[in-house]
Amino acid sequence: MGRRRQGEPENGRAAGEASEQIVSESRTDRLRIRAAWMYFVEQMTENEIADVLGVG
Repeated sequence: MGRRRQGEPENGRAAGEASEQIVSESRTDRLRIRAAWMYFVEQMTENEIADVLGVG
């Protein structure tokens, strides 16, 4: 592995690309958390959850 410059992200991405990935990951995480909540707390079926979230 090469040395990285100070302030440079570990994966070598530009700041804009890294922030886009973070936004994307946080959106995905929020959907996963909502789906888990609906399944375990609200006792919804997988099909009901998919309909509510607009996936599948």
